[in-house]
Amino acid sequence: WVVEYTTAPPPSNGQLGPFAGLAYQEVDLQSGRYANVLRVPPNDWLSATLEASWIEWDGVVILEDEDAAAGATSAKAVAADATSTPPTKETNPFMLALSSIFPSPNSSNSAKSKSLDYGATCWVVTFETLTIKLFGVPLINQKFNNVKRVWRTTYVDENTRIVRAGR
Repeated sequence: WVVEYTTAPPPSNGQLGPFAGLAYQEVDLQSGRYANVLRVPPNDWLSATLEASWIEWDGVVILEDEDAAAGATSAKAVAADATSTPPTKETNPFMLALSSIFPSPNSSNSAKSKSLDYGATCWVVTFETLTIKLFGVPLINQKFNNVKRVWRTTYVDENTRIVRAGR
């Protein structure tokens, strides 16, 4: 898919520093692999590739670990199923904001919440590496440590999708 519009940061937005190029996404459904690729013309002299794996989302909210060391982000998960007690507004305002998007298991629609297939429209993307190349020679190869995001996808037609990325 070609990325025609995004509010994502570089290189996902088609820019790397002052240089603009074509950004697109390669999604391999068989292997669960994903690559966000930026190529700057002519001849792709500058490129950036963000590689990741993905799985269907099971309704578990991903939260960043605030105690993670600088430069290394880890993730904690908060279960959003009937066996866990969701955080309250007083303990986690983020969960309250999320409840406007994904219903709480303790809401009046509890039976509906339990039967939601989050994976039908949402993925958990785990970023693995970012590689920046100049004339095909790798300049930067940054590895990520457990950096995850939940992407919610809406398919408009066979050629157009809207992806909302969040934590």
